[in-house]
Amino acid sequence: MAETKILVVAIDFGSSGAGYAFSFAYQYKNNPLDISTSVWNNGNGPLQAKIPAVLLFDPDKKFNSFGFEAEDKYEELLNTNKADQWYFLKGFKMQLYSAVNAGEDIRVDFELLDVGGKRISAKAVFSAAIGFLKDDFIQQMHWRKLGTVEDDIFWVVSVPAIWNDSAKQFMRESAEAVGIQGDKFIMVYEPEAASIYARLLPVDKLVGNNGAVILKAFDPGRKFIVVDAGGGTVDISAQQVLENGELKIIHRECGGPWGGECINKQFVNMLIELFGKEVMKQFKNKHGDDFLQLLRDFEIKKKMFKVEDEESLTIRMPLSLIELFLDMKQSDVQTAIASSRFKETVRLKRDKLSIAGSLVETFFSETIQNIIDEVVFILKNERCSDVSAIMMAGGFSEADTLQHAIKKQFQSLEILYL
Repeated sequence: MAETKILVVAIDFGSSGAGYAFSFAYQYKNNPLDISTSVWNNGNGPLQAKIPAVLLFDPDKKFNSFGFEAEDKYEELLNTNKADQWYFLKGFKMQLYSAVNAGEDIRVDFELLDVGGKRISAKAVFSAAIGFLKDDFIQQMHWRKLGTVEDDIFWVVSVPAIWNDSAKQFMRESAEAVGIQGDKFIMVYEPEAASIYARLLPVDKLVGNNGAVILKAFDPGRKFIVVDAGGGTVDISAQQVLENGELKIIHRECGGPWGGECINKQFVNMLIELFGKEVMKQFKNKHGDDFLQLLRDFEIKKKMFKVEDEESLTIRMPLSLIELFLDMKQSDVQTAIASSRFKETVRLKRDKLSIAGSLVETFFSETIQNIIDEVVFILKNERCSDVSAIMMAGGFSEADTLQHAIKKQFQSLEILYL
């Protein structure tokens, strides 16, 4: 299968972002870490390896666009009051994740809800997402004049650790619907993919506590826990290095919906409490681009926030939101803050909103505690009692607040960062 192909392409659907990576057989043979990734440009900032995992379907439920293009098109529809007839999907992976976690049968006629609550076939959504990334990759190969044909490609899709057989079959059928046949396709659990990648890293790229280089991270017999913290979910597994260097799962993959999006929701909930539900609804509908930029800014700030420094988190508030509040409430934002429960923890000066570190910490607390509780549960298992390290992977693992909490809770274990 994969060993007979000249090219392997791995597709990653995060809860908030999507992209792909690829490697030719000759590259892998010379250096397994010689990997190329997708590159995207939203026209407003640096190039990115991932794009927003959002899709837009027209009123006839035909696929229209994906990623930045879908966001821009949907914003146009909102501005012209035509959005109600279209289907805008975001967080679609989390909907499927929740259904699987609840034990629902997703194999037949399972439907997702768009942002407006309208129903659309889940298989149509996932097929369109896979198809878009597949077509983009093939187009990139043609532009580079590499002469790649589809028969040369072996496809890999990463999936959450809790996905059962019906969920994996659903993904397989979604891939087949866009021309990726079963003998050219495989799925891999996300924590396993992270540990396989880490095993190939040179020692100076695998960093532990206080920046120390880990020399024996993958010695035979060593056991470790992988915490793959993404935008929507956190997947956790315990693994052991075998004598031949391969990895063995020693505790079932587990996890939950405790990703970075949980912190974003806490931030938005604070804004709703401050500005009011109707104001935020109108802001999102009339100034969708400002709303998205606000969330992007917070995404960056939350990763940099250091709870131990006890500093405030400051973020620029869109003038469109401040003016909308004044117009709808006939009052200024400072007055609203002064009369709220946030009067001691939130300040607005011009267009800068300052949130006290103690309040920001509460945005993280429940999510981080869920992750810690799951790791503690695994460590109590007899087979995992001699685990010596925790490996952190995924976008949310970059958050300093999460790193600080894990190091504080598990001081006897080595904490590794990919």
